[in-house]
Amino acid sequence: MKTHDISVKGNSIPAPIQAFSDHEFPERVQNLLQEFEAPTAIQAQGWSVALSGKDLIGIGQVCIIIAITVW
Repeated sequence: MKTHDISVKGNSIPAPIQAFSDHEFPERVQNLLQEFEAPTAIQAQGWSVALSGKDLIGIGQVCIIIAITVW
């Protein structure tokens, strides 16, 4: 994902989301995401991996990890 200058490694890595509207999040999550213009690099790749059910380790200059149960 060169737009954000990040590297990803692994097999069958899902494509990053470019906008929060790229995925249909539950309403509760959509309401929280409305205050953000676009995902950061780690969010763009992280959301797509997390929503696919795969494991993710993300390292960034500034990293805030929030556990969200989407059910």
